Amino acid sequence: MARKTTPLTTVQIKAARPAEKEYTLQDGGGLFLLVKPSGSKLWRFSYYRPSDKKRILLSFGSLDDVSLADARKRRSEYRTLISAGTDPQDHERKKREAEAIRQGNTFENVAAAWYKVKISQNLAPNTIKDIWRSLEKYVFPFIGNTPIDTLTARRFVEVLTPIKERGNLETLKRVLQRVNEVMDYAANSGLIDTNPAMNVRKAFPSPVKKHMPTIRPEQLPELMQALSVSATERQTRLLIEWQLLTVTRPAEASSTRWDEIDMDAKRWTIPAGRMKMRRDHVIPLCSQAMAVLEAMKPISHHRDYVFPSLKDPRQPMNSQTANAALRRMGFGGVLVSHGMRAIFSTAANEEGFEPDVIEAALAHVDTNEVRRAYNRSNYIEKRIVLMRWWGEFVEAAATGVTLASGKKGYPSRVAVQKTSKNYENHVKPSYNCIKFNDKAVKHETVKMQKNIRCNCDGLQLALMVQHEFWSTYDPEDRTTAPSKKQVVDFLVSRGASRNLAVSIDKVVRPASMKIGGRPKKWR
Repeated sequence: MARKTTPLTTVQIKAARPAEKEYTLQDGGGLFLLVKPSGSKLWRFSYYRPSDKKRILLSFGSLDDVSLADARKRRSEYRTLISAGTDPQDHERKKREAEAIRQGNTFENVAAAWYKVKISQNLAPNTIKDIWRSLEKYVFPFIGNTPIDTLTARRFVEVLTPIKERGNLETLKRVLQRVNEVMDYAANSGLIDTNPAMNVRKAFPSPVKKHMPTIRPEQLPELMQALSVSATERQTRLLIEWQLLTVTRPAEASSTRWDEIDMDAKRWTIPAGRMKMRRDHVIPLCSQAMAVLEAMKPISHHRDYVFPSLKDPRQPMNSQTANAALRRMGFGGVLVSHGMRAIFSTAANEEGFEPDVIEAALAHVDTNEVRRAYNRSNYIEKRIVLMRWWGEFVEAAATGVTLASGKKGYPSRVAVQKTSKNYENHVKPSYNCIKFNDKAVKHETVKMQKNIRCNCDGLQLALMVQHEFWSTYDPEDRTTAPSKKQVVDFLVSRGASRNLAVSIDKVVRPASMKIGGRPKKWR
């Protein structure tokens, strides 16, 4: 019969004195206290390994660090493991490895793993950079080195509150969205059980949705005139026109790739990864958009991107380049590049095109889920007509004309004829835009186009004269009329030849003011 060991008491342990040789005080169940000649007292645990019955001796630490109660608790845990066939030594090693992994699973490290998956989704380069930059700026400095399984909703609120206090609610929304994606990735990877950031958005106010600043379609000539005379880089001007003509979002336009363009079919297919709604978008290209591509060929056809960055041609232009150019042109707070889509939508709706076709051109998704499930049409044939009309609308705007007939872009409409065969040259003299609200003015414009046998520049010069000299003309007061010399000198100073200047004056001047119909002092 095995001898029963009497458990140690605190008094016994304190009374134990060092001897010449080390000795043990048994507590039972494999636990004992080793008393060294130096006076140190150490806890030891002895057991037989379940796998091979080999005797193993483990250290529980010094009596100064581990109390009798703690040593007994640990012994109990180990004996439970042994009963289950688990070696406590292996168990401790695995715990240390797991802890090392846990300590390595910091928010920043997990975010880096998530980021690798994110960038494989064929996102625009600028979007990819913005995602990581926002985490580096707003999140990593505070919780980057924190093990991800220790993060709480409260901690996320503390980290993100400074963004709210600065009033940057849009930034807060984007950062929180990215934090949630990282935490979802951690949960789906088995690193945490649930995402504690899931409902953190409810702790903050939602940003007030603001519509993008934009202008009316009849103000488009003003934009085209400003664009033609601005000191903006030609490549940036072409990017703005490309975005306007294709009615795409800024990031979609700036990251256009040559391998997405089918020059023969006149189609641009944007892959789902670059689209907001994550589905392919096919855009029929009008002749004016094709002209922009032809203008870009000498600059970038040998590269991946149609609009390469001026600093690093291996990368696309920044999606904010167009916005910066618009601000320099005086449209700050009035128009942003995304707002050019609204110009198109307004003009196309007023022209009478089907709303579904317009929404398809804008790559919008039907909010009615049932209808969306059944209606899979991309309206490509109707969009060809729509985009052809829009190209003509933009081209006419470059001459100071706005087309509006309500005929849905079909040839039966009464429209101003095309005036630019050289759209890609983008060299247009400065002119002040005219508001064509008066039918008589529209009629005069059409007449000028028929009678001035010159290129687009000649028509624009004629429009300049009409606005500069005849917009304030009062038939009852002939002194308000300019002399022929004034008009000719004005046109010559803007680059017209004298013969062209005389021809323009002849067409623009009202019949009552022609030579022979005026007093001699005006001849």
